[in-house]
Amino acid sequence: MTNIYDEGDLVRLTAKFTILTELTNPNAVYLQVIGPDRATGTYSYPTTVTNSATGVFYRDVSLDLVGRYDYNFQGTGTVQAVGAGKFIVRRTDF
Repeated sequence: MTNIYDEGDLVRLTAKFTILTELTNPNAVYLQVIGPDRATGTYSYPTTVTNSATGVFYRDVSLDLVGRYDYNFQGTGTVQAVGAGKFIVRRTDF
């Protein structure tokens, strides 16, 4: 099921990286966000992605465009993993 947010919301995109079941930090973490206008934002740890706990990384994204957003987290090094997601932003009457 796709998450639905309202125009103007601030959404926290989060990724958890594990080896088997143990949360583990990758050597590097990258995040790409593609907005409804197909413009791509690229972020990385430690400059624009936050490491809030071992193996847990996030980025807050302001939703100023209506439509579909796609995003992709990638970990490299110690934990090589990719996780993708999508959500919809709907127009509000206010």
